[in-house]
Amino acid sequence: MSVTSIDAPEPPSIRPRHTAISGLVARAGDRSGVDAVLAGYVERALADPGGARWFFRQVVEPLCDSFDAALQGWHDRVMARLIGEALRRDPVVGEPAGAMPNEASILERAASLTSAAAPYDRRPDMCIVPSRVTIGADVTVTGAVLGAVRQAWPDVPVALIGDDRHIAPLFGGLAGVEVWHQPYPRHGEVRDRLRVWHCTRSAIRDWCRQHPLRTVLVLDPDSRMTQLGLLSVAGERVSERVFRGRSAADSDLRDLGALAADWARTVCGVQRPAPSEPRILVPAADRAWGAALMREIRARQPAPVVVVSLGTGGNDAKATSVEHEVDMLLRLGRRASLVVDAGATDAEARRAEEAVRTAAAREGRAPWILDHAEAPSAPFRRDPPGCAVLLRRAAVAGVAGVIAAADGYAGYDSAFQHVASAVGVTGAAIFVDPPSPTFVRRWCPSGITPIVVAAGAPIADRVDAALATTLARTGRRARA
Repeated sequence: MSVTSIDAPEPPSIRPRHTAISGLVARAGDRSGVDAVLAGYVERALADPGGARWFFRQVVEPLCDSFDAALQGWHDRVMARLIGEALRRDPVVGEPAGAMPNEASILERAASLTSAAAPYDRRPDMCIVPSRVTIGADVTVTGAVLGAVRQAWPDVPVALIGDDRHIAPLFGGLAGVEVWHQPYPRHGEVRDRLRVWHCTRSAIRDWCRQHPLRTVLVLDPDSRMTQLGLLSVAGERVSERVFRGRSAADSDLRDLGALAADWARTVCGVQRPAPSEPRILVPAADRAWGAALMREIRARQPAPVVVVSLGTGGNDAKATSVEHEVDMLLRLGRRASLVVDAGATDAEARRAEEAVRTAAAREGRAPWILDHAEAPSAPFRRDPPGCAVLLRRAAVAGVAGVIAAADGYAGYDSAFQHVASAVGVTGAAIFVDPPSPTFVRRWCPSGITPIVVAAGAPIADRVDAALATTLARTGRRARA
């Protein structure tokens, strides 16, 4: 079904490419018009091949990324319509029909959720935290929530629900934390996304059946597994709190990790932060591998080492051109030794290799190519003297181990700026054409300098300046 076409002036807080949202907001005073547009969007999401991905990418994500409190109300309205209609057509098996959420009940729940934290006035027997789904958000937001729980109740077990392939390596080693495996289909159909809520709710119910009389506190960090808290997992002996950092005031300049930490401490009754509480725990083997790589590099190039990530989490709009990436690598290479992560997908690997090889060729050299499955010394024994190291086929924990041993970090707005911050490595994050200044403030964690550029703009000068400051703080001398 085609989407209703709307010609409307662009609200200033909405990006021009997000015409799906601008059409809704422009008709805010026309209830029948809004309903007609929403009906078209929902029909496309539920009936068209690829419609769910379009809906979340073009409607839901831009509303969330605006970090505008008024537009979060639109998010709730849009999602209430989608979820209500999806569950009407295809009820979740296992949920009582009379208790199935509908549009009205979801809107009522949304109205009850605020950005203010409601303290939990007792010690729970179990804490459960649904994953934020994306790695960067889990490191910054979920990690902050876990830290507050460990500080408040060190002996209370914590279950982190999510894809154990991604979260177990970084969180599974934290004291008292276990991972319950429940993937979320980020590119799946609406019904598959909603079934994750049901599975999450069922897992909590199962735990309660196995542990009668014990209480559970669910700390929802604005998880997509519950559709950002719009779907409740509460029940008998199960209380829940939902972090609504998207609605924090623009005047609050803190990043999402700081907001989440403050919220979680308030919920858990913690009076003061614990700076030593880790947000992630990089496995010892990955830390050792990263440290060994740094020793190999520094033995040959006595300069600071900077890790560069050109990955964008599958969102090409977050990247600038390969030519500008080449310029950045050349500039940074005059100041430091570089380790460039080849990324998580084949497309990212091809892009990173093109940039690294092009930069090396302009200096008449070649990169060292290192697979993470090899010994860190392998390329230095095998290849002639090179310039940057291109690190291939490294999982998240592997890259985290390398970052933890490095002197600085640079990359696009994606997962590894959050990993760098979590392991205490400073650097720069490149935000290409971001939705708003608030978006940058929320997603740029402590110790990371934001570099905001327009799409297609050069990045070398500004990233180099930021890294110069970072490396000066480490006390390591730049390359002569």
